[in-house]
Amino acid sequence: MTDASQRSSGIAERSQVAGDGISPDPALSCALVPIHSWGHGEHWHHCGQLLAAVAGDVVVRLASGAERHVTPDNALWIPAHVVHAVRMSDDAVLLPVMTEDPSFDARMPPHIAGVTMTPALRKAVTRQVRSQLIHARESYLGDILAASATSLEAGACPALPRSRAAREVAQRLCEDPASHVSLAAWADQTFVSEATLRRAFLDETGMPFSEWLRRMRLAASGPLLDQGVPVAKVASRIGYASASAFIASYKRQYGRTPRAS
Repeated sequence: MTDASQRSSGIAERSQVAGDGISPDPALSCALVPIHSWGHGEHWHHCGQLLAAVAGDVVVRLASGAERHVTPDNALWIPAHVVHAVRMSDDAVLLPVMTEDPSFDARMPPHIAGVTMTPALRKAVTRQVRSQLIHARESYLGDILAASATSLEAGACPALPRSRAAREVAQRLCEDPASHVSLAAWADQTFVSEATLRRAFLDETGMPFSEWLRRMRLAASGPLLDQGVPVAKVASRIGYASASAFIASYKRQYGRTPRAS
């Protein structure tokens, strides 16, 4: 085993121990995580991280084996102590934002969560990248963190896929979140294969179709809750079979239960 692989293995082992309530090892800095052109191996951070991609495609692999995509349209919130590895395409340009702020972390979900790159968040990220490239003193990390929190709290609708068929499906679902038309049926209506649609959603939005649909429905719940529509009726209007299923999904995404204003 090489020195690099030994360090990576040690980081993963200590990271898993840290998840059991032991304080994270202060020596686990980014310098100990071998970074390669393809990404880097298992590691964790003592504070939360917002991982954004200005270009290319990035895959974050969790200890469970689950994978989440980071694209220019979708960033990823990674809470403290979460073990993960990163793989990226040759053209990927990353902006990993370390919060270093427990109060901010407390406002974010206690679990991995996708963050839609809203215009405000995209603007803040672009400014930060430019500032770093020209070695300017200005920092827009505060704007990035504020915009990401707003995106999550407002339930921003996930990005739409770019290809014709997948975008048509997404737009029609946004118009009718309660639709239960299967993806196979959508494929027939848009004259492509089901596999093509699934691949388009994953590649172009950074998430599987099922996750995109879940987040779109949750985003659609926001205006209804703001209007004072009871939770049970909101659940029915956005396609959930029961209020309890909607509440569980909402809490998993936002860290709190839905409540009509």
